[in-house]
Amino acid sequence: MNLARSFRTIAQQSSFKALRWGFSAAAVAPPLAMYVANRIFYRPKRRPHPSGPDLPEVEEVAITVRGRRAVAYVAGTGRPVLMVHGWQASAAHLAVLGRRFIEAGFRVVTFDMPAHGKSEGEETDITEITELGLQLSDRFGPFAAAVGHSYGAICLVNMLHLGVSIERLILLASPATYHGLVDRTCVLIGLSGKVRERFLDRINRRYAPYSYERDFNAVTNLSKHPIPTLVIHDSGDHEIPVGEAELLRHAHPQVNVMITSRLGHNSIVKAPAVVEACLSFIRDETGASPTPDASIDMPPDDRHIQGENR
Repeated sequence: MNLARSFRTIAQQSSFKALRWGFSAAAVAPPLAMYVANRIFYRPKRRPHPSGPDLPEVEEVAITVRGRRAVAYVAGTGRPVLMVHGWQASAAHLAVLGRRFIEAGFRVVTFDMPAHGKSEGEETDITEITELGLQLSDRFGPFAAAVGHSYGAICLVNMLHLGVSIERLILLASPATYHGLVDRTCVLIGLSGKVRERFLDRINRRYAPYSYERDFNAVTNLSKHPIPTLVIHDSGDHEIPVGEAELLRHAHPQVNVMITSRLGHNSIVKAPAVVEACLSFIRDETGASPTPDASIDMPPDDRHIQGENR
């Protein structure tokens, strides 16, 4: 089994029960359990032959973060919009949104996370991705709006909290807290007892002086930055539960929630109604916001098989 596969992909494999048994029996081989857990959580499976996003007249920009080359992409003219993709995806995954924003007169700024797409590296985490976002903010910001999908969404909220200037925020299929991601991972792979405690301790040591429970909480961080925010989540999302959207809604009064159906986790970023809702939100010059708790019901043709992104 490829140990670098995401925990979701592992869960879909026939050998998943054997892996769960391996973690339950971690007392026999705890070093192996820790090795596997860390690879799952920090090392994405890179897609072969990565390409940049299909955007008109896109320019590649090299950014150095922690001594490694990351690739950013800039296209269009007008006020800049930052886009952040999800885990095991790349900037190409958000190309449909990007093209629509460019057509509407915005400048799109996006990037391949470290260890993703055309960027260098074998592993990454929320702090490194945030550092990259801060560099892009210094160079291309302030941003009229920003859009994040899944893991990229919680990274985006962290960027906002640490100083990236954003006027309007869109979170697609976003986790509400980082510790929720950690807890779901431990449950999914059967990590428990002392091995789980050791894994959590290693996460804390990796992120010191930050606490992943305190500092990477999107609900808390959003509450400190009450900008107009649109949260879009699908009722059938099996990667990030739709209940996360409800938690985010309580961050502050300017958070609005739209619930889709029959899109799942990945297709939400390219569904036509979602794309138009995002565009309407970011170019709203009156300050008006979508009706809270609005819903979008997509036709069967827009359904999508779940991929590997988080």
